[in-house]
Amino acid sequence: MITLKQIKKIHVLKNRLGWSDAEYREYLISESDGFVTSSKELSYEEAERLIQKMEYMAIARGVWKKYEGKKKYEDLGNRPYMALPAQLRKIEAVWKEICRKDERTRLRALRTLLEHKFKVSDIRFLEEHHVRKVLKLFEQLKKRGKDKA
Repeated sequence: MITLKQIKKIHVLKNRLGWSDAEYREYLISESDGFVTSSKELSYEEAERLIQKMEYMAIARGVWKKYEGKKKYEDLGNRPYMALPAQLRKIEAVWKEICRKDERTRLRALRTLLEHKFKVSDIRFLEEHHVRKVLKLFEQLKKRGKDKA
């Protein structure tokens, strides 16, 4: 049976390729063994094969980049009481929206903020209970920035 992750990836690729629903359904029929009209009808193996072909087309058109490496902070995954890698990535992403400077300056500013407000010298040392507080602080900073504009 196809997984939810595969279904999502197929639809993201469909959108990146700029296919209409009719083009997408035609592609499904031509590429599947059982003439399916919905990705939900594909087997796991059929979906994998379809994803590979769609990725190849999208890469050739320059609208897709296949990610092969580890995600940032993934090596910090199994630490008791510490922030999860996904939480650290989210904090960095939200901070990037607030602080639009070059990356080096932005990360230095984040470290300074974390040191001042949370007594933590680097994002890697944030504990689980800090995450919600950091994101709430970022919301306030965003709101303050909009009020000034």
